Amino acid sequence: MLRSAFYFFFVLIFVVPFGLNSQITFPWSGTYGGAGANRTYTTTVSGITMSATINNSENVWQDGSPVWFPTGSAVSGGGCAGIAATNQGMLLSTDWSTNTTKTITTTITFSSAIKGPVNFKLYDINDDGFGSWADKIVVTGTNAASSAVNIFNVGTACVSTGGSVTGSGTSTLTYNSGISSACTCWGNNEVNVGSSTDCIKTITILYKSNVSPTNYNNPKQYVVISNLVASNATTVTAPTGITGTTAICSGGSTTLTATGGNASTQWYSGSCGGTSAGTGASISVSPGSTTTYYAANSNGCATSTCVSATVTVSSPPNAGTDGSTSVCETSVSPVDLYSLITGEDAGGTWSQLTGSGGTFNAGT
Repeated sequence: MLRSAFYFFFVLIFVVPFGLNSQITFPWSGTYGGAGANRTYTTTVSGITMSATINNSENVWQDGSPVWFPTGSAVSGGGCAGIAATNQGMLLSTDWSTNTTKTITTTITFSSAIKGPVNFKLYDINDDGFGSWADKIVVTGTNAASSAVNIFNVGTACVSTGGSVTGSGTSTLTYNSGISSACTCWGNNEVNVGSSTDCIKTITILYKSNVSPTNYNNPKQYVVISNLVASNATTVTAPTGITGTTAICSGGSTTLTATGGNASTQWYSGSCGGTSAGTGASISVSPGSTTTYYAANSNGCATSTCVSATVTVSSPPNAGTDGSTSVCETSVSPVDLYSLITGEDAGGTWSQLTGSGGTFNAGT
């Protein structure tokens, strides 16, 4: 029975702009969960949890499960000497028992979106020499709104003879190895997931292999994904307060300004993160009743804590219902004007509108 070994190394090196963001590293050195073909991994760094699901279409793991692959480790090869792991990470090793098309899918999810682009390098070393194979790597990603982001091949792609790279700048980037019957070492392909305007939530790396002829049995597959170095987009400086008139009459309006705010400041009513009330350093509001407004700064991927201000809405004073009386022209008796109206608010003043007698209006 013929055997071969396939070595596929994915080394993800994340390079992102930092600004308000700080660099953090997600290691693969913890405990792996799951069972059978479906395995899991979770680690939390600086308040962000990275969760990974690893699915092997054929439930065969040479090491029993995905394992930690520390710096200095190596996978020995035949025609290719194997690769020493310059970046420690997760080793996925399989031994497929049949030659139908197989897949290994690794999906990485961040509890808080990280600032794009997410950058990594893909290393692929095929060790064969007996039969032939055709394999591909497909990379996709989504943003914080669960929409697909564009994936980019960076620089000159490296694939084996007959291979190709398609979809750069679209939502699906595919590396096709071509078909070969000899040992081929190819890779060092660099990928950007998203752009600087994206907030990356998930990354999916799909390996797919189809080996022929059918008697070319038990192909082995090795995948190494390095520790992830990413941008912590959760550190956002909050506004220090809110200024503006906070007491208005019903039907009126006021402008509120967040001290330390900017064009991306998010405003809410009801609660921090509640009903959206606008965007920007200042907003104009016309609440129908007393309302508390909250302002938080955002860098596009994360939002700061909130500051708040309550706008108190007062109803206009009620002068009451009109009244009238008749007096003799020669009368010198005082007239209690308040006794002539009903439903008025307490207080108020009177002003004469016409003549030396006549009509008076109650006002405040």
